[in-house]
Amino acid sequence: MQVYNLTTDQKTNRPSARIQYALSPVGGASVIQNSQSSADLGLTGDQATLQKTLPAGDLKPGTYELRIRVDDLLSGQSVEPSQTFVID
Repeated sequence: MQVYNLTTDQKTNRPSARIQYALSPVGGASVIQNSQSSADLGLTGDQATLQKTLPAGDLKPGTYELRIRVDDLLSGQSVEPSQTFVID
């Protein structure tokens, strides 16, 4: 996922963001959750390409939803795209 227009600190040119991943059966509670900060990822500048591997080996067949929430802690803005997919 690509994220654009993150607010950067004027002194460090680094963003301050929180990235949260949640995987759940459609209509159900999250079965996998993970959170990272922009500092954990070593981000600089106002753009980021996010890549994450989530352990899905124990998931049963069904329809799932992946949500990725990005909170820009400097501007207070957030975005939370989601995508559904099927495991047969």
